[in-house]
Amino acid sequence: MQSNEDAASSRKSAAAALTERHRGEWMGAGDPESASVFHHIRSRTIGHAKHRRKVICNLTTRRLPHVLSEREIPVGEINKIFASEWISDHQVVVGTKCNRLMALDLNLNHQVSIPMLRSLPSKKPETLPMNNSGIHSISINPSGTLLATGADNPNNIGVYRLPTFDPVCVGQNCHKDWMFSVVWLDDQYLVAGSRDSQLSVWSVSQELCDRVQDTNEIATVPSYESIFPIALRSSERNEKVRALEYSPQTKELASLSANGFIHLWDLRGFRKVHSRRLPYCEENVCIALSQDHSLYAVGSQSHVTFLDSRNGRCVASVHSKERGSGVRSVSFKDGVLTVGTGQGALMFFELRAGHFIEKDVDGRTMPVKLYTGKGYLHRDSLFHQFFSESSHPNAVYTHRYDKSGTRLFVAGGPLPSGLSGNYAGLWH
Repeated sequence: MQSNEDAASSRKSAAAALTERHRGEWMGAGDPESASVFHHIRSRTIGHAKHRRKVICNLTTRRLPHVLSEREIPVGEINKIFASEWISDHQVVVGTKCNRLMALDLNLNHQVSIPMLRSLPSKKPETLPMNNSGIHSISINPSGTLLATGADNPNNIGVYRLPTFDPVCVGQNCHKDWMFSVVWLDDQYLVAGSRDSQLSVWSVSQELCDRVQDTNEIATVPSYESIFPIALRSSERNEKVRALEYSPQTKELASLSANGFIHLWDLRGFRKVHSRRLPYCEENVCIALSQDHSLYAVGSQSHVTFLDSRNGRCVASVHSKERGSGVRSVSFKDGVLTVGTGQGALMFFELRAGHFIEKDVDGRTMPVKLYTGKGYLHRDSLFHQFFSESSHPNAVYTHRYDKSGTRLFVAGGPLPSGLSGNYAGLWH
């Protein structure tokens, strides 16, 4: 167990490292965050509205954890929600371990299953996995017109038109193992990362979208086309790609590998520019980018590690406060990093302060922890034989803030691979 002294020392060192790293950006003289709210409200009259909006957003994000309340969303008996994205102010699309893609209406508690895209006939024989890992990633292009995710074959990519979810194309005949992550570079190009240790670049042109739409206007059954990668890169050390994050500012892609490395790729030439070994190498499964602070955050079994997005160097690491269960999802919102754990907890790390947002409990200062609700657990023979003697909270595999930053969709399911179940909730 970590002593109070060690925890305090760790917290101080993390705060010092983060503050020193970005002192000019966060803590410098005249920094809008360091002045009073009154000052910024008054400054509207002299043209400082942008600073005021930033301060109000940061204040809202910091105080939000103290007032959030949960409303569970029933989603039936699907197995583990791994990925999610907001598609409107009341709709979320989710992907599951049982390879289902669904649109959820949070106002009506209504759900619609979206057909998975099957591979089209091709001269090249297709690789089919022994097991289906489900959908691990969902990504929407910058204009909000296209959605990319897994396909019926989890090695492939399915692309849909928004908001109708009409099929556009399936990316096939490329990866030989599960596709774990997909990110859009702009409205046309996307990158996928697979467990086969390869990165692939795909193009979904406007011409292709228009051609498919024209065909479907006269067809009785929706049709789509197949696409193939325009570029492919293999890892040097047979490193399975676990997660991706793209920075439009630097035009660089960060790839997180299962063996504990982060690689930065310059996509203008599709070449690797930096490769760093992470200080905590076990179960690095999630990554997030804060462009405002030039930071990546990587979640591992026991820590969150902060990295300089310009060179991949470690800036600081903080303990996740929960041993063994691991950090399963991370996201930045203004100056706060939200952390979802395998024990069903949501925690909130304030970058400027350098520690988790806290509350007073019976005279003691404790990190704010919000826990997922009951959800659904399938109590089959496997459950009764191996898991009935203990409790199994719902791991937070995915969480997403809405555009307002005041509502948080949280989803997941039981952590043990042998258990089937799910959780979905709206925290507002």
